Amino acid sequence: MLVVTSLLLVPILVIAACGGDGGEGPSFERDQARLLVLTPADLGRGYTYGDDSFCGSFSPESMSDEFVDFVRETDPVGCGAELQYVWGAPNVRHVPRGVESGAVVFDNEADAKRGMDLRADLIRFLTAEAPREFDDAPEFGHEAVRFENGGFDVPPGAGVFWRNGNMLAVVFAGGAGLSRDTAPGVAMTLARKQQRKIEEPSPPTESTPDDRDLELDDPDLEIPVYWLGKAFDPPGDLPPLKLYTGRSYPGGGRPEIGFSADLDYETGVTLNLWKPSAWERAKRGLPGRLVWADGCTRSREIRLPRGRAVLYAGYAKPSQPPCPDRPPDRFLAHAYLPGVLVRVNPVLCLYPCSARPTSARDPYNSEQGVEAVVRGLRLRR
Repeated sequence: MLVVTSLLLVPILVIAACGGDGGEGPSFERDQARLLVLTPADLGRGYTYGDDSFCGSFSPESMSDEFVDFVRETDPVGCGAELQYVWGAPNVRHVPRGVESGAVVFDNEADAKRGMDLRADLIRFLTAEAPREFDDAPEFGHEAVRFENGGFDVPPGAGVFWRNGNMLAVVFAGGAGLSRDTAPGVAMTLARKQQRKIEEPSPPTESTPDDRDLELDDPDLEIPVYWLGKAFDPPGDLPPLKLYTGRSYPGGGRPEIGFSADLDYETGVTLNLWKPSAWERAKRGLPGRLVWADGCTRSREIRLPRGRAVLYAGYAKPSQPPCPDRPPDRFLAHAYLPGVLVRVNPVLCLYPCSARPTSARDPYNSEQGVEAVVRGLRLRR
């Protein structure tokens, strides 16, 4: 466990690495740990931070007694960046899908050298990987070792762990697409990149990267993306919408459902984007026909500048004549636009689905709400 501060939001005091105090390497200040790890910008487009990125002091629960004693005695600070590649099909091979980059700063070189002796525990603590098969890496130019990951059913991966004066650094490359043969070379390339960053630390940006729509930039996504933008404020009394996240499923669409991308807005609006051919297949099955194809669902077609849309007012539970005498409780729409079918507020659960709140509490679960959404759709450039 770590005493965590955000890797992204907390500004830090930047102090350049200075000469060693009679030791064999540069001396780093504790506040510099944040500068010594890789960021998405260092790896290129398609990478973003994972949820396990951190900065802070250590609280090593569930670790070996030797490591717990070492942390208590040396009180290091560290940062770890979990970097995920979110483009391409899951088996993409041209980049590592998962990268872990870490840095630990001690008060002196002697403590850092002790940390080298506890490399297995430190690597496990910083990357959550189980390292094995340590091998010296003299070609790296520092006190360094290579390692591989271990465990059953774990995608192949490899890493490098090394020392710069009073700090330790680690990088690990893994994920689907790498092999036991290719992972070590990828890890060494990343380690050299991180070492250049360590030699010339520069201030990070203080604002969180806005990666909510990063996946929608995926060059493998084969459909045009129609959306409401990152923010949407329709005319009238409907509340503004803010994009929560956009996801893409290239290579044929999300397997269990079939759409190629989806977008969630914070007020509860969901958009599913389909290849027209995939939608023609999906709508013949039960999951693709929920609510909108029921016998008691009412529909209305409207024209759009670049296509058309059908608005539906139906029921969360299956409905066939004789129809319920209560008002509809599920509102959705299908927008037919060039090269894509956009489903607004699709029902993806098998019946019976729970009804969404009434329009008074969920204004976009209404005919007015879904019409405002389909009229607000625009092509994402």
